[in-house]
Amino acid sequence: MSKTIIMLHHSATWDDKQIKDFDAIKAGHIRIGDRDIAYHKLIEYANGQIQTYQGRQESESAAACPGKNYDAIHICLVGNFEETVPTEEEYRAVVSECRGIMTRWPIEEICGHRDYYATACPGANFDVDYVRELVKGEDEVVTDIKVIVKGQELTGKVINNVTYAPVRELIEVLNYQVNYDATDRVVTIK
Repeated sequence: MSKTIIMLHHSATWDDKQIKDFDAIKAGHIRIGDRDIAYHKLIEYANGQIQTYQGRQESESAAACPGKNYDAIHICLVGNFEETVPTEEEYRAVVSECRGIMTRWPIEEICGHRDYYATACPGANFDVDYVRELVKGEDEVVTDIKVIVKGQELTGKVINNVTYAPVRELIEVLNYQVNYDATDRVVTIK
């Protein structure tokens, strides 16, 4: 069966941002009779970094929303978004996963669990509309990166999958000169 929906969930648990919760959530699902974790993807902070873990294979059915386990890919963000608000980094990770899934499946809808089942999931503070806007590209996805040129580290950014580095720093590392004419607004590299 083709997947046409991306359904967003929260774990409704507290995330201390250091400990990996994936294994405990998977064990809890198995303990209640599931054969695996209920979701296809699980996003969380672990060791202070945002991480994405593969749950079930995307082609498999989920065990996360009765009536929508076969035609949806389920993404769970660890946290209780009835009590807290997702960080921008968490939203960006969800958006990245959604965009990746949309290259593999004919997705027609991104929704919250609450849209198809009597639940608050993914929480009152989880803005599904914001995720939809970001996925459409109405906002840039920006990630800080390290750019290493001739052994020297520069701070760069990846914006919508394009890498950027500061021109002056980059050119100086390459032993060129940068001149900026503020009157004509021209940068000259020699």
